[in-house]
Amino acid sequence: MIYSLYVAIVLYIHFTIKWGFKNSAWAFAASLIPFGTFVADKKIFKDYDN
Repeated sequence: MIYSLYVAIVLYIHFTIKWGFKNSAWAFAASLIPFGTFVADKKIFKDYDN
């Protein structure tokens, strides 16, 4: 259930913010690796912090 929610959020952000394919692909790849989302949060998503 949580994985499905993560995928839905990534897709929503991909189409809403107009993320490129590279960022979306990295976000999906990070969801498959244990603790990958924490690494992605520091590396990929740092530009989107408020």
